[in-house]
Amino acid sequence: MSKVSVVLARHGKKGAFNSNRIANPEEVRGMASKFDLSGYDMIGVRSTPIERAVHTAVCVCEGLAEAGFHATVEVCELTSGVLSTAGTDADAILQNSTASKDLNLISQEIREVYKNAVESCDGSSWSKEDAGVNAWVLLLAEEVKALGCLGSEEFKAEQLRRNGISMLECVLRMAKHMLGYIELASSGKSSWFYEVNHAGFIEPWLVYFLATQIDAMPVATGHNTFFQMGGAFEPSEAVTLSFSSEGIAVELRGKRYAIAVSVLQQAVRLLDEIAISEQILALRK
Repeated sequence: MSKVSVVLARHGKKGAFNSNRIANPEEVRGMASKFDLSGYDMIGVRSTPIERAVHTAVCVCEGLAEAGFHATVEVCELTSGVLSTAGTDADAILQNSTASKDLNLISQEIREVYKNAVESCDGSSWSKEDAGVNAWVLLLAEEVKALGCLGSEEFKAEQLRRNGISMLECVLRMAKHMLGYIELASSGKSSWFYEVNHAGFIEPWLVYFLATQIDAMPVATGHNTFFQMGGAFEPSEAVTLSFSSEGIAVELRGKRYAIAVSVLQQAVRLLDEIAISEQILALRK
C-alpha cells in the first residue's frame, strides 16, 4: 500500500469579502517553498473552480518550484458547491478577473443564510466568519434531519424547489472526491497533494464525518461541534489527511481522528440518492 498525503487548506487571504484574487501571494509562495517532498513519486496541486482558490493554487505551484518540485494546478469540480463558467482550465479561470465566473450550484436561500449570519454578528471580522460558517453547519444538521423525515425523493424535490443543491450534497460530493485518493493509495505510487478549498466547505465536511470524535476529544471549548473543532479555518490553514485502504487518518489542530472507508462509501451511496447537481447545472446554463 502506497502513501497518499493531502494537505487540505483554505485559500490565501482575501483583500475583500468576495475578492477574486488573494492579497498575500508572496506569503503563500513562501509557505509552499518550505515543503520537503523528497521521496514522493507524485506531487499535485488541486483547487476548487473558484478564482481565489485557483490563484492560491498557482502561488503554491510557484513556491514548490522554488524548492525544486514541479506541479501544475488541477481544478476539481466535486470539492465545493461552486463551479466556474470557465470550466476546469486554470488559465481560463484566472483570465479577465474583474467579473466573477462563479457558477453557484447552491441555492440563493442557503447563501442568504450565510450572509444574514455574518451581518447579524456584532463581533470582530473573525467572529463574523465563524458566524457564517456555523450557520451552514447548523443548516447541514437540519438537512440531515429533514432527509430522515422526508425520504430522498421528497428531499430532492424540496431542493429543486429552492433552486439549488443542499449543504448535505456539498459534503457528500467532497466524500466522493476523497474516495479517489483511497483508490490512488492502491496504485503503488507515493503521492502528495496540496488541495485548496474554502471556509464553509471544509468545516461542514469535517463536522459531518467527525462530529462524534470531536465531541469526545475537542480541539477547543464550545457549545457545538463546530466551535469544539476550533471554528472557521483561517487563510491557508490546513488539515492533513493520510489515505489508506482502511480510510483517512485526520490530523486537525493537534488532534487525530479517523474516517473509515465504509463511512465514505455509505456517503457516496447517499449522494446517489439525493444528488440534483446535474439538474441545477442545466438550469444555470
